[in-house]
Amino acid sequence: MRDPLAVLLPRSHRLMALPLGLAILAACACACQKQIAAPLARSTARVKMRPDATAEHSLTDRRKTENAVLVALLHRKRCDAGDALSCAELGALYAAGRGVAKDEALAAELYSKACDGGHAHSCVNLGFMHMEERGVARDDALAAELYRKGCDRKDATGCSSLRC
Repeated sequence: MRDPLAVLLPRSHRLMALPLGLAILAACACACQKQIAAPLARSTARVKMRPDATAEHSLTDRRKTENAVLVALLHRKRCDAGDALSCAELGALYAAGRGVAKDEALAAELYSKACDGGHAHSCVNLGFMHMEERGVARDDALAAELYRKGCDRKDATGCSSLRC
């Protein structure tokens, strides 16, 4: 097999390419480590300045909330583009109220969109919402149909819900 660098570089330059590449790789790794370590050190210092144990938890909770908001925004964009998995994930965020205001009716709409897009577990989740009257009217027949749809798509929860 021919060396791919042989096409791009003459022999004298190829001998220098490996050490140069390794040096660049090491510099990138060092820069990445500094970018990761600096914010971590700052956040750790803030936590250590507070003697109570709740400071660490409040910082962690704030980060989780910030991350959940970003995750919701990304899933919203992908769901609007037609990605069934993102619709399902966004529906779960709305159902739980993580990163967004809790809205079970919107969660049901998103699960419906994901179910129509082929996401099996969304069918099961929507069926559960119809059984438990969460954000939608109670409809046992529709719930059973949604469980069947999930089961047909190889979702174990859908199959076990049919047996109940």
